[in-house]
Amino acid sequence: MGKIKTLAGWTGTFSSYFTKGDEIDEATYDHFLNILPPLSLKGGQGYYAGFQVSEPICDGIDDNDRMRALYNTFGEKDGRHFYLGLNFKGEVNSCYKPCIYTG
Repeated sequence: MGKIKTLAGWTGTFSSYFTKGDEIDEATYDHFLNILPPLSLKGGQGYYAGFQVSEPICDGIDDNDRMRALYNTFGEKDGRHFYLGLNFKGEVNSCYKPCIYTG
């Protein structure tokens, strides 16, 4: 088990500190849950609950060559919290071609 990433320990940019699969503390999970209205994730996909921050970070190209928005995704399992990377709406393990940054 790796070190839990904390909100208090966050330095640098989001992408330089958080990596897909990181276990995060509850304060980080709550911070991102409350910064914008969340997009709710249903249970399943290996996680019991979770959400996506409702403002997309960038666009990615899916397996059907469609450009779609990607969202920071967070999940919870067995009382532990995780950053699940960038994913398409409603997904926790999206496969996509590299991002085209929109902002």
